[in-house]
Order: sequence, then structure tokens, then C-alpha cells
Amino acid sequence: MKKYVYLFTVLLVFFYSCSDDSSTTTPPVTPNIEVESNTLAVSTELEKICTMANGYLILVYNNVSIPAGVCPEVTVNQQSKTITVDYGGTPCVSSVDSARRSGKFTINYYTNVSPDSVAGKVTFTNYRVYKTAITTDTAYLQIAGDDDIGGKKVDASNYRVSYVMNNNFYRDNGTSGNALLNLIVNANTGNIGILSDDVFSITGSGTLLNSGTTYAYNIYDTANPLMIYGDCRYPKSGKIKLSANSADVILDFYPNGGGCDAILSILKNSVTVTVDLSKYY
Repeated sequence: MKKYVYLFTVLLVFFYSCSDDSSTTTPPVTPNIEVESNTLAVSTELEKICTMANGYLILVYNNVSIPAGVCPEVTVNQQSKTITVDYGGTPCVSSVDSARRSGKFTINYYTNVSPDSVAGKVTFTNYRVYKTAITTDTAYLQIAGDDDIGGKKVDASNYRVSYVMNNNFYRDNGTSGNALLNLIVNANTGNIGILSDDVFSITGSGTLLNSGTTYAYNIYDTANPLMIYGDCRYPKSGKIKLSANSADVILDFYPNGGGCDAILSILKNSVTVTVDLSKYY
């Protein structure tokens, strides 16, 4: 009888030890995504600058007046072949995409102006973009270097364009880095006289050096290109892969269904984290 009681006890212990393994299950660890988020904040701003410059170039090449605005002040000098986009010494909030910026960038466009093409070089003078539109928020990203834009007209509304970008960047906290990007863009002008309805579909790749970490940057899914709209500071959709030290991180701008916001998801170490990009620089 004792033998049967002992056997029953052993089986009971075995059953409960196998059926309840909650004490041994390790929950997934939320990954640190600070550097990736800061890196993406930089590339997003650089791409936004080039899309704005692209829009101004298309207007000039089609002999269409650039819409007047208090911020930024945009002037065209046909003698020197320059477009100057000036946010002033005191930061102002853009009337186009609501981002707060200061300084200026200049677009040198080429002599042979034709509506069938666009071409120009973007350079920067004390250009800064601030993390938020709040005037007391002094966190900023400063951008230097130059970007080449060139392409051809496809039809009445679309241009096929390339961006070749070589930028250094600096933050108010002392960190810095470099971006080398080669991007292919479809620029849709919508109503050519209205910048806010421009749509830019972007693919391509490059490298981003940020705070000592070098990332391979790749808009890798042609079915999910980066989609930048004239009236929105951040992309509304698109997937990007950042790769460093043989590890990939996937960033998706579509968690909120394409809304004009700073929300994206980051997949790292098999864990997905939702991120508010407006908190980063």
C-alpha cells in the first residue's frame, strides 16, 4: 500500500511541475531603442529638407511663383540662380508643415531651366530644426553639408528624381554624426502652385553615423516606400531597416494608419515597441 501511495505522490508532483511552468517563463525584455530613434529623427529631417527643396525647384523650373509665407521667407534670385529658404535668426514655426526652424538653406539651380527637368544643390547656413514647436524648448538639430537633387518630368504631375545627400549634423547636447544617402524619389506635385499637397514616394539606401554607431540605412520594401507629404513634418507611412553589428531593426511609420503624426513602431530583438519620434533628437 505504501508503494502505491508513494507512486501516486510522485505522479502528482510531476503533473503539476509540467502543467505549471509560469515560474520559469521569462517575459520578453523591452529593447533599448534610443539610438535608433535619434538616428531616424535625423534621416527624417534630411529627407524632409530635400522634399521641400524639390518642391521649390519644380515651381521655379515651371516658372510658377512660390507661394508667399511669413515662415519661411522664400526668395528667388534669377540672376544668381538661387532659391533661399530663410527661417530667420529667431526660430519660427513653418506655415507649411508646422515644424520650428531657424537659419536657412539655399538651393543653387542650374542655368538650363526647363519644365522637363529639375536640378539643384542644397547648402545650409546655421540651419536648425527644433524638437518641438514650443518656444521654450531649446533642443535642436543643426545640419550642414550639401545635397544634390536632379531628375526628369514623367507626366503632368510627376517627376522621377534622385537625392544624393552628404550631411553632418550636431545636437545641442554635443552629440553629432554624418549621413550619406542615395535616394530615388517620385515627386507628385498635385496642384503645382500648392506646396502642401505635394507627395514624395522614396526608396534607397545609405549609411548613418550617429553617436559612434554606424548604421546601414535601407528603405528595403518597394511595396512600402517612405511617403512624405508637403503638409506633414513626419512620413505618413513606409518601412526602413537599420543594420548594425549584424543585427537588423525594422521601423514602420504606419502603426496609426497613415496619420500625420510622429508615431512609428520599431521591431528589435523580436520585440515591437511603439515610439513617438517627436521626443527624439
